[in-house]
Amino acid sequence: MGKTVVMTTQSLRKAAICLSMNRQKIKNAFGLIESYDMTLEATVTKLMWILGQTKDHDKVREMFYETINHDILWNTGRR
Repeated sequence: MGKTVVMTTQSLRKAAICLSMNRQKIKNAFGLIESYDMTLEATVTKLMWILGQTKDHDKVREMFYETINHDILWNTGRR
C-alpha cells in the first residue's frame, strides 16, 4: 500500500527474543524493516531523511540498513 513500516524495540533482549519464526514470517510477508539495536530517535531521524530522498521501498530498505555513525551495531540476520 506504499507504506514504510519499521519494527523497533528498546531492549536488545527483547530484540533477540522477538526474532522467533512467527516474527520472521510476519516481517517477510509484509516487507517490514527492522531497526535492530537502533534507538527510537535514530530510527525516526534516519527514516525521515531517507523518505526525503526516495519513496521506493527497495531503496528505502537499502538506505536504512546502511550504517551511519555506528547507528546499527547488531547486524545478525539483517535484511
